[in-house]
Amino acid sequence: MEKSPDIISLIRQGNKQAFETLFIEYYARLCEYSFLLTKDKEAASEIVQDFFVKLWENQKKINIQAIKPYLFKSIHNNSIKYISKKNSVEPI
Repeated sequence: MEKSPDIISLIRQGNKQAFETLFIEYYARLCEYSFLLTKDKEAASEIVQDFFVKLWENQKKINIQAIKPYLFKSIHNNSIKYISKKNSVEPI
């Protein structure tokens, strides 16, 4: 895929088809990556879905040069936040 500037500018303009293409292209791989970190399939799926929702909600603000590194770094950071939050909750 890596037509980064084109797809990014289309998404920034509110093009749903471009966003769906991005989602379809990366969703499964991002879930797999998040799962490697979280060891929780449900959490991984939720992390990726939440990320894509926020990406769409903030479409006009996105300023990304290369989409693939951005996606994986974002999922990495969100997965680490999930792990940190999960580990900081004390069991009753």
